[in-house]
Amino acid sequence: MAEMKQPADRTFISIQQAMSVPLDKNNDFGGFNYRTLDDILLRLKPLLNKHQAYVKLDTVVVFHDALPYQQATAKYHDDNFEIAAVYEVREDEAKKKMDAPQVSGSAASYAKKGALANLFLIDDGSSDPDSTSGKPVKPTQPRTKQASNAKPLPKKKPKFKKYEPAEMLKAQVTYGGKKTNIWNVYTSAFKEKDPKAQAWWKKNHNDSTSELGNLIRQYVPFIQEQERKKAKEMQKSK
Repeated sequence: MAEMKQPADRTFISIQQAMSVPLDKNNDFGGFNYRTLDDILLRLKPLLNKHQAYVKLDTVVVFHDALPYQQATAKYHDDNFEIAAVYEVREDEAKKKMDAPQVSGSAASYAKKGALANLFLIDDGSSDPDSTSGKPVKPTQPRTKQASNAKPLPKKKPKFKKYEPAEMLKAQVTYGGKKTNIWNVYTSAFKEKDPKAQAWWKKNHNDSTSELGNLIRQYVPFIQEQERKKAKEMQKSK
């Protein structure tokens, strides 16, 4: 006799209750145990197969105050039920031993693990090097401690100009091999969520040595203030 399938929400609860993933990796330097994203997936996949369900993991780059974050969404599906959890992790520019793709990949991995932990109520482990502050959706940084013993001499920061509003409105940048108004790139990155534009914006925003980076870091707060003023004016006119 065929086994009757549980109600959809009961199926999810059964998987959620079975998602116990031990902190069996050891960090010799820090003296604590942790788990990886692969550990969670190895435990999850057989349970999904057993209950004929699946989980879709997606990541996108989002910006908060012009800073890049990896946003991961873990979405559970079965025949009659679905539920999702979202988690964001800021891309840590302080990881100087990593190049840009490695920083993005590391943050994306942390975000995926955070989304799965939220979805299936997995204890994130307070000492887990992959863990963030444990707050879903609200942007957080991975907990990293920088060595404080060495105190290098401070580097001289290049002096950049303060742009006037009229200058920012007319500012031209080179994007895709062509000169264009910076507003066009901003629209593609922030309004249309174009990955190419987002990558261009993030790369130049993080460049603290270029005048283009200086312009970009001033441009986003300027535009946000302009949009707030416009919204207030529209409310008053109603």
